[in-house]
Amino acid sequence: TTYIYTRLDSSAASVVYKRQALDSFDKAPGDTSVILSPMTPESLLASRYLLTVLEGDRRRASRLILDAADEGRPIQEILLRVLLPAQVEIGRMWQADEINVAEEHFVSETTKTVMAQLISYADCAPSNGRTMLAASVAGNQIEIGLYAVACFFELDGWQTINLGANVPTAEIVQAVDSFEADLLGLSASQSTQLQTVRKTIDAVRSSPRGSNAKIIVGGFAFAGFEHLPRRLGADGFARDPADAVNLGARLVFGTTQATREKPLSSTRALSNVHGANRETAVTCQPSSQ
Repeated sequence: TTYIYTRLDSSAASVVYKRQALDSFDKAPGDTSVILSPMTPESLLASRYLLTVLEGDRRRASRLILDAADEGRPIQEILLRVLLPAQVEIGRMWQADEINVAEEHFVSETTKTVMAQLISYADCAPSNGRTMLAASVAGNQIEIGLYAVACFFELDGWQTINLGANVPTAEIVQAVDSFEADLLGLSASQSTQLQTVRKTIDAVRSSPRGSNAKIIVGGFAFAGFEHLPRRLGADGFARDPADAVNLGARLVFGTTQATREKPLSSTRALSNVHGANRETAVTCQPSSQ
Protein backbone atom coordinates (compact mmCIF):
# COMPACT_ATOMS: atom_id res chain seq x y z
CA THR A 1 0.00 0.00 0.00
CA THR A 2 1.26 3.48 -0.91
CA TYR A 3 0.33 6.46 1.23
CA ILE A 4 0.36 9.98 -0.15
CA TYR A 5 0.74 12.78 2.37
CA THR A 6 -1.11 15.84 1.14
CA ARG A 7 -0.29 18.16 4.03
CA LEU A 8 2.10 18.39 6.98
CA ASP A 9 0.03 17.64 10.04
CA SER A 10 -0.43 14.91 12.59
CA SER A 11 -2.01 12.65 9.93
CA ALA A 12 1.45 11.89 8.51
CA ALA A 13 2.66 10.36 11.73
CA SER A 14 -0.73 8.72 12.27
CA VAL A 15 -0.52 6.91 8.94
CA VAL A 16 2.94 5.63 9.86
CA TYR A 17 1.67 4.24 13.17
CA LYS A 18 -1.23 2.46 11.44
CA ARG A 19 0.95 1.09 8.68
CA GLN A 20 3.52 -0.31 11.08
CA ALA A 21 0.81 -1.80 13.28
CA LEU A 22 -0.87 -3.53 10.31
CA ASP A 23 2.43 -4.77 8.93
CA SER A 24 3.32 -6.27 12.30
CA PHE A 25 0.44 -8.78 12.01
CA ASP A 26 2.07 -10.31 8.92
CA LYS A 27 5.57 -10.54 10.39
CA ALA A 28 7.18 -13.31 12.33
CA PRO A 29 8.77 -12.38 15.67
CA GLY A 30 11.84 -10.20 15.28
CA ASP A 31 14.96 -11.84 13.93
CA THR A 32 17.16 -12.78 16.87
CA SER A 33 19.99 -14.41 14.93
CA VAL A 34 23.53 -13.34 15.79
CA ILE A 35 24.46 -10.08 14.07
CA LEU A 36 28.23 -10.08 14.51
CA SER A 37 30.30 -12.35 12.31
CA PRO A 38 33.87 -13.42 13.13
CA MET A 39 34.67 -13.18 9.43
CA THR A 40 35.92 -9.59 9.66
CA PRO A 41 38.54 -8.08 12.00
CA GLU A 42 36.04 -5.43 13.13
CA SER A 43 33.36 -7.98 14.05
CA LEU A 44 35.95 -10.13 15.81
CA LEU A 45 37.05 -7.15 17.88
CA ALA A 46 33.43 -6.25 18.63
CA SER A 47 32.76 -9.82 19.79
CA ARG A 48 35.85 -9.85 22.03
CA TYR A 49 34.85 -6.48 23.44
CA LEU A 50 31.31 -7.63 24.25
CA LEU A 51 32.48 -10.87 25.85
CA THR A 52 34.98 -9.02 28.00
CA VAL A 53 32.42 -6.47 29.19
CA LEU A 54 29.88 -9.21 29.96
CA GLU A 55 32.55 -10.91 32.05
CA GLY A 56 32.57 -7.71 34.13
CA ASP A 57 36.04 -6.52 33.12
CA ARG A 58 35.40 -3.08 31.66
CA ARG A 59 39.02 -1.99 32.06
CA ARG A 60 40.27 -4.83 29.87
CA ALA A 61 37.43 -4.21 27.41
CA SER A 62 38.47 -0.57 27.19
CA ARG A 63 42.07 -1.60 26.62
CA LEU A 64 41.03 -3.75 23.66
CA ILE A 65 39.51 -0.71 21.94
CA LEU A 66 42.28 1.72 22.87
CA ASP A 67 44.91 -0.76 21.66
CA ALA A 68 43.14 -0.94 18.30
CA ALA A 69 43.29 2.85 18.07
CA ASP A 70 46.92 2.82 19.17
CA GLU A 71 47.69 0.44 16.33
CA GLY A 72 46.45 3.04 13.86
CA ARG A 73 42.82 2.13 13.30
CA PRO A 74 40.84 5.38 12.76
CA ILE A 75 38.45 6.34 15.52
CA GLN A 76 35.62 6.71 13.01
CA GLU A 77 36.11 3.11 11.93
CA ILE A 78 36.12 1.90 15.53
CA LEU A 79 32.91 3.76 16.26
CA LEU A 80 31.07 2.68 13.10
CA ARG A 81 32.34 -0.87 12.67
CA VAL A 82 33.09 -2.02 16.21
CA LEU A 83 31.28 -0.18 18.99
CA LEU A 84 27.97 0.57 17.25
CA PRO A 85 27.61 -2.99 15.87
CA ALA A 86 28.43 -4.26 19.35
CA GLN A 87 25.50 -2.21 20.67
CA VAL A 88 23.19 -3.62 18.01
CA GLU A 89 24.27 -7.12 19.03
CA ILE A 90 23.68 -6.40 22.72
CA GLY A 91 20.19 -5.22 21.81
CA ARG A 92 19.60 -8.48 19.95
CA MET A 93 20.85 -10.47 22.93
CA TRP A 94 18.45 -8.64 25.24
CA GLN A 95 15.55 -9.19 22.83
CA ALA A 96 16.41 -12.89 22.65
CA ASP A 97 16.50 -13.04 26.47
CA GLU A 98 20.17 -14.03 26.42
CA ILE A 99 21.07 -11.23 28.83
CA ASN A 100 19.14 -9.25 31.41
CA VAL A 101 18.46 -5.52 31.67
CA ALA A 102 21.29 -4.94 34.12
CA GLU A 103 23.81 -6.50 31.74
CA GLU A 104 22.49 -4.44 28.83
CA HIS A 105 22.81 -1.25 30.87
CA PHE A 106 26.33 -2.16 31.96
CA VAL A 107 27.46 -2.71 28.37
CA SER A 108 25.85 0.53 27.19
CA GLU A 109 27.42 2.59 29.96
CA THR A 110 30.80 0.99 29.30
CA THR A 111 30.52 1.76 25.59
CA LYS A 112 29.79 5.43 26.31
CA THR A 113 32.84 5.58 28.56
CA VAL A 114 35.04 3.99 25.90
CA MET A 115 33.77 6.44 23.29
CA ALA A 116 34.65 9.29 25.62
CA GLN A 117 38.13 7.86 26.14
CA LEU A 118 38.75 7.65 22.41
CA ILE A 119 37.65 11.22 21.74
CA SER A 120 39.47 12.69 24.72
CA TYR A 121 42.83 11.52 23.41
CA ALA A 122 42.20 12.18 19.73
CA ASP A 123 43.53 14.86 17.43
CA CYS A 124 40.47 16.73 16.17
CA ALA A 125 40.19 18.89 13.10
CA PRO A 126 40.73 22.61 13.79
CA SER A 127 37.69 24.39 15.16
CA ASN A 128 35.29 25.44 12.42
CA GLY A 129 33.61 28.00 14.68
CA ARG A 130 30.23 26.29 14.55
CA THR A 131 28.17 24.60 17.25
CA MET A 132 26.23 21.36 16.91
CA LEU A 133 23.69 20.41 19.57
CA ALA A 134 22.46 16.81 19.83
CA ALA A 135 19.49 15.43 21.77
CA SER A 136 17.14 12.47 21.92
CA VAL A 137 13.57 13.75 21.95
CA ALA A 138 11.35 13.34 24.99
CA GLY A 139 10.46 9.68 25.42
CA ASN A 140 13.53 8.37 23.61
CA GLN A 141 15.76 6.60 26.11
CA ILE A 142 18.25 5.39 23.50
CA GLU A 143 21.37 7.53 23.18
CA ILE A 144 24.36 5.45 22.07
CA GLY A 145 23.87 6.29 18.40
CA LEU A 146 23.46 9.96 19.29
CA TYR A 147 26.62 9.76 21.37
CA ALA A 148 28.52 8.43 18.34
CA VAL A 149 27.11 11.23 16.18
CA ALA A 150 28.37 13.78 18.72
CA CYS A 151 31.80 12.12 18.62
CA PHE A 152 31.97 12.40 14.84
CA PHE A 153 31.12 16.10 14.92
CA GLU A 154 33.67 16.64 17.69
CA LEU A 155 36.35 14.99 15.58
CA ASP A 156 35.40 17.20 12.65
CA GLY A 157 36.04 20.45 14.52
CA TRP A 158 32.54 21.34 15.71
CA GLN A 159 31.83 22.51 19.23
CA THR A 160 29.49 19.72 20.24
CA ILE A 161 26.81 19.89 22.94
CA ASN A 162 25.28 16.48 23.63
CA LEU A 163 22.19 16.65 25.86
CA GLY A 164 21.67 12.88 25.88
CA ALA A 165 18.44 10.90 26.19
CA ASN A 166 14.84 11.88 26.86
CA VAL A 167 15.24 15.65 26.68
CA PRO A 168 12.05 17.73 27.12
CA THR A 169 11.20 19.98 24.20
CA ALA A 170 11.48 23.17 26.25
CA GLU A 171 15.00 22.22 27.34
CA ILE A 172 16.09 21.63 23.74
CA VAL A 173 14.73 25.02 22.70
CA GLN A 174 16.51 26.71 25.59
CA ALA A 175 19.79 24.93 24.79
CA VAL A 176 19.65 25.93 21.11
CA ASP A 177 19.38 29.57 22.18
CA SER A 178 21.83 29.37 25.10
CA PHE A 179 24.59 27.65 23.14
CA GLU A 180 23.79 29.52 19.91
CA ALA A 181 23.59 26.27 17.98
CA ASP A 182 24.09 26.36 14.23
CA LEU A 183 22.95 22.76 13.82
CA LEU A 184 20.53 20.64 15.85
CA GLY A 185 20.52 16.85 15.65
CA LEU A 186 17.43 15.05 16.98
CA SER A 187 17.12 11.31 17.58
CA ALA A 188 13.94 9.22 17.74
CA SER A 189 13.87 5.46 18.23
CA GLN A 190 10.16 4.66 17.84
CA SER A 191 7.45 5.80 15.47
CA THR A 192 5.36 6.89 18.47
CA GLN A 193 7.94 9.64 18.98
CA LEU A 194 7.41 11.23 15.56
CA GLN A 195 4.77 13.59 16.92
CA THR A 196 7.29 14.72 19.52
CA VAL A 197 9.89 15.24 16.80
CA ARG A 198 7.53 17.53 14.92
CA LYS A 199 6.53 19.47 18.05
CA THR A 200 10.18 19.89 18.99
CA ILE A 201 11.09 21.16 15.53
CA ASP A 202 8.16 23.58 15.54
CA ALA A 203 9.17 24.88 18.96
CA VAL A 204 12.80 25.33 17.93
CA ARG A 205 11.80 27.12 14.74
CA SER A 206 9.81 29.57 16.86
CA SER A 207 12.80 30.50 19.04
CA PRO A 208 15.22 33.38 18.27
CA ARG A 209 18.24 31.20 17.46
CA GLY A 210 16.29 28.18 16.25
CA SER A 211 14.69 30.10 13.41
CA ASN A 212 18.07 30.13 11.67
CA ALA A 213 19.50 26.81 12.87
CA LYS A 214 19.57 23.79 10.58
CA ILE A 215 17.89 20.64 11.90
CA ILE A 216 18.73 17.04 11.05
CA VAL A 217 17.10 13.88 12.41
CA GLY A 218 17.98 10.21 12.69
CA GLY A 219 17.18 7.01 14.53
CA PHE A 220 15.20 3.79 14.14
CA ALA A 221 11.90 5.69 14.07
CA PHE A 222 12.62 6.72 10.47
CA ALA A 223 13.58 3.27 9.18
CA GLY A 224 11.60 2.73 6.00
CA PHE A 225 10.13 6.23 6.21
CA GLU A 226 13.08 8.39 5.25
CA HIS A 227 10.80 10.78 3.36
CA LEU A 228 9.17 11.86 6.63
CA PRO A 229 11.83 14.18 8.11
CA ARG A 230 11.14 17.02 5.71
CA ARG A 231 7.42 16.66 6.26
CA LEU A 232 8.08 16.99 9.97
CA GLY A 233 10.01 20.20 9.39
CA ALA A 234 13.60 18.90 9.43
CA ASP A 235 16.23 19.91 6.88
CA GLY A 236 17.42 16.36 6.37
CA PHE A 237 17.82 12.76 7.56
CA ALA A 238 21.12 11.08 8.48
CA ARG A 239 21.55 7.32 8.29
CA ASP A 240 24.68 7.12 10.44
CA PRO A 241 27.26 9.40 12.13
CA ALA A 242 29.39 9.86 9.01
CA ASP A 243 26.29 10.76 6.98
CA ALA A 244 25.28 13.21 9.71
CA VAL A 245 28.62 15.06 9.54
CA ASN A 246 28.48 15.35 5.77
CA LEU A 247 24.84 16.45 5.84
CA GLY A 248 25.54 19.00 8.57
CA ALA A 249 28.48 20.43 6.63
CA ARG A 250 26.39 20.68 3.49
CA LEU A 251 23.57 22.47 5.30
CA VAL A 252 25.74 24.86 7.32
CA PHE A 253 28.73 25.42 5.02
CA GLY A 254 27.26 24.53 1.65
CA THR A 255 29.80 21.74 1.13
CA THR A 256 30.38 18.15 2.22
CA GLN A 257 33.03 17.04 4.66
CA ALA A 258 34.85 15.22 1.90
CA THR A 259 35.49 18.43 -0.05
CA ARG A 260 36.73 20.55 2.85
CA GLU A 261 40.35 21.27 3.66
CA LYS A 262 40.84 18.61 6.34
CA PRO A 263 38.96 15.29 6.48
CA LEU A 264 37.82 13.62 9.67
CA SER A 265 40.88 13.09 11.83
CA SER A 266 42.23 9.75 12.92
CA THR A 267 43.57 9.22 16.41
CA ARG A 268 47.06 9.95 17.62
CA ALA A 269 48.97 7.27 19.52
CA LEU A 270 47.13 6.24 22.65
CA SER A 271 49.70 4.03 24.33
CA ASN A 272 50.58 6.76 26.82
CA VAL A 273 47.09 6.76 28.35
CA HIS A 274 46.85 3.11 29.33
CA GLY A 275 47.64 3.93 32.93
CA ALA A 276 45.51 7.06 33.06
CA ASN A 277 42.07 7.54 34.48
CA ARG A 278 39.72 7.03 31.55
CA GLU A 279 36.51 8.31 33.11
CA THR A 280 36.63 11.39 30.89
CA ALA A 281 34.17 13.75 29.30
CA VAL A 282 33.60 13.87 25.56
CA THR A 283 35.94 16.64 24.54
CA CYS A 284 38.68 16.96 21.96
CA GLN A 285 42.06 17.95 23.24
CA PRO A 286 45.08 18.90 21.15
CA SER A 287 48.15 16.75 21.40
CA SER A 288 50.43 17.98 24.15
CA GLN A 289 53.25 15.58 23.50
